Amino acid sequence: MKYMHWLPFHRGICCGAILFCSGLLSGQALLAADAKATTAPVKTPEEDPIFTNWVDLTLGGLIPHGNMAQFRQNNPTLGPVFGGISDMHIQESAGKAIVTLDARAIFANSDYKVKLDVSLPDVGYIRGGFTEFCTYSNGNGGYLPPTSSLPNTMLADGLFFPGQAYALYRGSLWVEMGLRVPHFPEITLRYEHDWRSGQEDSTIWGGAQTGAPATQGVTTGVSNVRKIVPAFRNISETRDIFTFNAKHTFGKPETFGNTEVDLGMRYEFDRNNDSLNFQNLPGAQPTGTSANNYYITQTDKLSLALYDGHLSTLTRFGDKLWLTMGFSYAAASTDIGGNRIAGPANGVAYSPMYNNIWYAGKSGAYLDLGGGSTFGQSIATLNLMWTLIESLQITPSVRVECTNTRSTSSNYTEFGQGGPNASGVQSSPTLVNSHVFLTAVSQCLQLRYTGIKNWVFYAQGDWSEEYQSRGDSTPGNSFSTPNSVLNFSANNSSLSQKYMFGANWYPLPNLNMAVQYYLQLQDFSQNIHSDDPVQTNQRLVAQSWNTNDVNFRVTWQPLPSLSIVSRYDFQRTTINSQWAADPGPLTNSPQGALFTAPDGQSALITNNMFTETLTWTPIERLYLQGSLSYVLNKIASPAAQQTSANGISSADVPGSSAILNFNNNYWTASAGLGFAIDPKTEIRGDFTFYSANNYVNNEQYGVPYGSSASEYTFSASLSRQITKNVRLSVKYYFDTYVDQLSGGNSNYTAQMISSSLQVRF
Repeated sequence: MKYMHWLPFHRGICCGAILFCSGLLSGQALLAADAKATTAPVKTPEEDPIFTNWVDLTLGGLIPHGNMAQFRQNNPTLGPVFGGISDMHIQESAGKAIVTLDARAIFANSDYKVKLDVSLPDVGYIRGGFTEFCTYSNGNGGYLPPTSSLPNTMLADGLFFPGQAYALYRGSLWVEMGLRVPHFPEITLRYEHDWRSGQEDSTIWGGAQTGAPATQGVTTGVSNVRKIVPAFRNISETRDIFTFNAKHTFGKPETFGNTEVDLGMRYEFDRNNDSLNFQNLPGAQPTGTSANNYYITQTDKLSLALYDGHLSTLTRFGDKLWLTMGFSYAAASTDIGGNRIAGPANGVAYSPMYNNIWYAGKSGAYLDLGGGSTFGQSIATLNLMWTLIESLQITPSVRVECTNTRSTSSNYTEFGQGGPNASGVQSSPTLVNSHVFLTAVSQCLQLRYTGIKNWVFYAQGDWSEEYQSRGDSTPGNSFSTPNSVLNFSANNSSLSQKYMFGANWYPLPNLNMAVQYYLQLQDFSQNIHSDDPVQTNQRLVAQSWNTNDVNFRVTWQPLPSLSIVSRYDFQRTTINSQWAADPGPLTNSPQGALFTAPDGQSALITNNMFTETLTWTPIERLYLQGSLSYVLNKIASPAAQQTSANGISSADVPGSSAILNFNNNYWTASAGLGFAIDPKTEIRGDFTFYSANNYVNNEQYGVPYGSSASEYTFSASLSRQITKNVRLSVKYYFDTYVDQLSGGNSNYTAQMISSSLQVRF
């Protein structure tokens, strides 16, 4: 976890620049005011000064209890004391130029933002900025509750592996120049450097032995290993982007056939050096000299160079007919690298043995991953906006995309104990070549009709066809299995259709209603040929999605001071799938020995959402706001109807099967009020609530999932205008979070007290 014990160099430069620029600008304003003091007219008592600049200062602290990593994940605040400049805006004139500075710097939270803009009317501008902020994550692993079915494994309060708190810093440094001379093309140049650095949690967890009898996995088909050991990622990523854009209009705006041309180019270079880290089977004893308790460190390196160019035109044939055309081309190349190493700790160098214990070959380990890809993409678009009559508008469009991707990768495979050589690595690398060719055509037609008083009708149709050819091969007998080759090819096709209809009705000045419905149909199919040496591969050969969605909205203002918005959304999706399997190597035809299952429903997704919002101002000094939302979301699969070893399905007893239906049902509510005690004093209170109860304990068959948590927040603030340009406010914030999925290990209660001072000038 990173804590800011001192101010890093680049942040110090940023803060110094903020103070220096603000000092110059505010000093210039004060000198100008002093110079004009003898000539400025005396203001009458009724006149209020106009303040265009301000500085907001804040200072606060935390009173935490419980899991602070979870609190920081929900509320990105490092604490326990934080403060700085929450908002600053200074704008001054320097001759004809306008200089603007916007900044933010909350020191303990690593929250920095500065933007400096110098613009000259009818000439152009130059601006630059710096942004950095931090996101936090809770690194805890999974939790298994105590159960009598696994008496040898569970502690009194269940099995849980705590993790660390992680911090990931994200930032951007940029500069932009723009030429804005009348009757001359608008030209913009920009450079941007982005980065991510730090650590974050990962849900690619390691396994832990529950201690169940060894025969259980044999007699019931249920493993005694659960993936609950925490994992994390080390992140080190940078991205540099150069862009050029030019825009010009040929012909006067009111001229028939005037055309606006937009030309752009972009170059991007990315460098990633990340790693995934986890432990497997902590505490497990070796089997002979073969390790069972080991750490995996998987490094993933990537460098990417991307070139992109685009050209678009907008031609206006009067106010009723507009034509837009565009074309873009992108080319990219990537290089990859990395290792997957098993050892007695994360980050160790590769060695087949440590302390006479064999680690090579564990968990799919490999060395010296290399390779890369080349990518080319062409996109062409055509859009037409046509107003046939004043009340009817038609907008047809078409888009064509072609992509070509070729990739290659190689790595040295690690062998386990008893492999062909003492190094634990095969003598020649595994080499895999692949390609993907894609052609996609999309069409869209939009209609809008306003010919009936107080009504707006609209409709839209979207169609998309995609054709893909892909393949993988291992030339030269380079597959990791000796004397085997991998030749896989597939031709895929997909068709998507979406039809949407909607209407808005305004029967009264204080009442309007809206309804919308759409139907989306998606069909996917593929023809497969495979000479895969690995047996019984499962293949998806066909799938169809059928989605129906309808929503209603009513906005009603029964009183001038009362507004109510009600909304209901319903969505239902059915998924039908067809699978095939390879019972043996295929050598003659795509259907040689392919076993194809009959088509059938694989999932049913339903979603209901109710939302109510109310705003009420009963008196001039008082306002109240409230909202309530309830979501019912479920994914049901026929696989959940399958019976377990004891003859019971999860449909009969929740948690009695390894495969469960998924529920994501939850409540959210919020309320707020504000009251002006007098013209200079205001109080405000806010309350939020979240609750979900979807937890199902099926740890006998797997790791329990399903959100089951509740969170309450409350805040109260008091604001007082001290003088015409100074305002002081104080705020109290309370947050409590309870999580059943983690067995209470992510629970917290936190209080926050802060104050802010705003000075306008």
